[in-house]
Amino acid sequence: MSRDLVESFTHNLESFVKNEKVEVIIVSGERKGFCAGGDLETMKNLSEANVKLEYMQKASALTKTILNLDKYVVSAVHGFAAGAGYSNALASDFIVANKSAKFGLNFVNVGVIPDLGLMKLLSERVH
Repeated sequence: MSRDLVESFTHNLESFVKNEKVEVIIVSGERKGFCAGGDLETMKNLSEANVKLEYMQKASALTKTILNLDKYVVSAVHGFAAGAGYSNALASDFIVANKSAKFGLNFVNVGVIPDLGLMKLLSERVH
């Protein structure tokens, strides 16, 4: 999830809310998977702490937008839904997973804790 993707995805979701013809939003990935998560290269290259904070705030706002939309959101997951991609799938109202779907948390491998509300969302949805 690059900075540009986060901003355009949030903007597009907000525009669907204003469109009365849209009743359901289906979120799907392209190519090999749903979403591989945060763009680690982008985060590594963000040198200033305030720029990193801004990126994380915008990424968190995307998850909050999905949670708070006044439309149904369906995540159509195929391939990997990892890290932030997993968080955003959990934020949707429904997840439809293909047989190829794999949900993963690799935060420990990059030395960070789960973000974008993943721990709260996962604990709320797993019964």
